Parts: sequence; structure tokens; C-alpha cells
Amino acid sequence: MELPATAARALSGILGMLLLAAGALPLPAAAQQALLMPLASESLLLDVKRAGQRLVAVGERGHVLLSDDHGASWRQVAVPTTRVLTALWFVDEHRGWAVGHEGVILATGDAGDSWTLQRGWTSGRPPPDRQREPASAAPLMAVWFADALHGIAVGANGLYLETGDGGENWLVPRELPDNPDQLHLYAIASPDGERLLLAGESGILYRSPDRGQSWEALPSAEAGTLFGLVAEPASNRVLAFGLEGNVLVSADFGDSWRGLASPVEVVLAGGVYRGDGRVLVAGSVGTLLQVELRSGAITSLATGTVTGNFAQAVVAADGAIVLAGQGGLVRLPSADHAGTVKRGAL
Repeated sequence: MELPATAARALSGILGMLLLAAGALPLPAAAQQALLMPLASESLLLDVKRAGQRLVAVGERGHVLLSDDHGASWRQVAVPTTRVLTALWFVDEHRGWAVGHEGVILATGDAGDSWTLQRGWTSGRPPPDRQREPASAAPLMAVWFADALHGIAVGANGLYLETGDGGENWLVPRELPDNPDQLHLYAIASPDGERLLLAGESGILYRSPDRGQSWEALPSAEAGTLFGLVAEPASNRVLAFGLEGNVLVSADFGDSWRGLASPVEVVLAGGVYRGDGRVLVAGSVGTLLQVELRSGAITSLATGTVTGNFAQAVVAADGAIVLAGQGGLVRLPSADHAGTVKRGAL
């Protein structure tokens, strides 16, 4: 049963506690360096990605954590913001970006050891060298780069930014997805660095054949909010998922969608392609699913006694699954089954 529009929008706005977490009140400029906390690896963390062999995780209060042992241990690094960080993207083992609340965008060129602030301010206006950029305080929820120069960031209230210079400038483009109600945009996916899909609130879906230079609205089989998209590399197959355990698959890159028989009715928040046509999807109440893109079969993977809300999953270089969410980071021993569960530790 679909939620009433007001309730669905409210849940979309907070992603069931996970994505638009607390921390929206402006802080003084002197407080713009994230504090190094001994239990940061157990805090609310909203995304985790690979940068080569390394894992990088981000979350509340500007926390950024790194792991060089496949998620067995973590260290926090200094970051020039205290805003909630919601999403990550790496184009290679060194260069990456993080986005978050109040439109903050950070960049790294050394796999997360150090970060620079590309976009974000506390006064409501950009500093003198950023006058061309929109002073939007809406949270950014997803970021994607085709290469080291060309990227897109999207978020709440239809916020859509692009860069063609690696993030030196983030601007609102002339051609935007047709989104007159300014619905939240939550996810970006691409199978090849050229074609793109966008998904968001109330099941909206958009497709671009040219890295976002033009967009078309797509019909979907789901009226509920979609929080995640995962595209199979060099393929037309793509997975979408969101509220109430809804999972959709397309074999033609969005021309048509098929609803799958989901074993759960929880918020599905994040996912990652793990190879061989399989996608891992993480969600609330300790949910971890594996979806076969070709057959549409869904398997629930055990996560031991961990029942917190997961925001994202990643497959480490050694095959372990690492989950980020409420309560921090959790490492499972392999991407095929779960056994001993280990909490992230500093």
C-alpha cells in the first residue's frame, strides 16, 4: 500500500532516518573542521565506496573514514566541513568527490587522505571567488563523474549541478530534467560513462543519452520513491529500488520496467554491482539482498545479529561485504554468504 503523499514526501526527505539525517542548522565558520572522534566508525555513515584497494566512508558531522585492510579497521581523516556527507564517487584510485548537506562538495586527489572544499558556505552567500555558483542550501544526495573533469551532483528539491572542470565550478545547466514539482533526486547510474539514469521521489525516472546534456522523463512501474539505481556495466540492465522493499529491473535501459517479488517491505537505500549480473542492495532493519539482474531472483543474505539500518554496501577487494549505516560500519566475510560479523573499529 502506497503512503499518503505527505507521509511519503516526509519519509523521502529523511530516507527513513538514513539520508537526510540531523545537522541542518548553520554553524559558525570557526566550526567548519570536522572533529576527530574516537568512535567515528560507529557513527551514522551514509555511503562507502572503493578507491582502488582502499575503502572510503562518509556520514554525519563531516566524518570521513578510510580502511586499508578491507574494512577490518578504520581511521578518520580531517575534513573542512561539519556538514552531513551523504554520497561519494571515485573515478580512479586517487580522485574522488563527496557531497552533503547545504550543498557541500568536497574533492580529494589522494584517495581520501586530504580533502578540499569545492562548494559550500555558511553565510547563505558564496565567497567572492564563487559568485557564479548557485547559493543553494539544499542537501545533495548523489554525485557521479564520467571522468576527472565532467560530473553531476543532484539532491533535494530538484537541485541539479554540473561541472566540466573537475569541480572548480558547479553550475546549474540550461538543460534540466523536467521536474516542475521540484521532487527530490536521490540516485544517478551509468553503465558506460555516457548514458545516464536519474531516480527520485514519487518514482520519478529520467534518462540521458549524452552525459546529461539532454533528459527525457521515463515511465516507471512504481509510484513510490526510488532511493537507488545500479546499472550493469556495458549493458542495458539496470536495477531501481526504494520504499517498502520495492525493486524494479529494466532490461532495456529504462524503456520498460518489471517489478520483482521482494521478500521485504522496508526502505532499500543503497546498492552496488558485484559482478556476474548480481547486485547487492542494503536497507533498513538489517536488510541485505542479492538480486540477479537476468532472472530477477532475490536472495536475502544473513547479516548475523546486526539489525540496524543500512544505507550502502560495497564489496571490498578481498570479497568481503562492508555495510555503512546506523551504528557505523559492519564487515561481513564474503559476498556470497554471511558468517562472523565484525563492527568497524578505529
